[in-house]
Amino acid sequence: MTDGENGVLFAPTAAGLIDALDRLSAADLAAMGSESRRVYESRFHPDRVVRDHLEAYDWLMQNAVRYP
Repeated sequence: MTDGENGVLFAPTAAGLIDALDRLSAADLAAMGSESRRVYESRFHPDRVVRDHLEAYDWLMQNAVRYP
């Protein structure tokens, strides 16, 4: 999450929460939602996760120490 782009970070205090809610009330929530979806698609979509895992397994198999 990037503060102000697809969410709001805040100190875990009442004042921090009030500030975050003020910021969110003035924010373009639709744009934040779109950015959150873009981040999900680029980093965490199941197709991406599976591909990354398969690449990691391939690398491990190619670089594994072989014992006689």
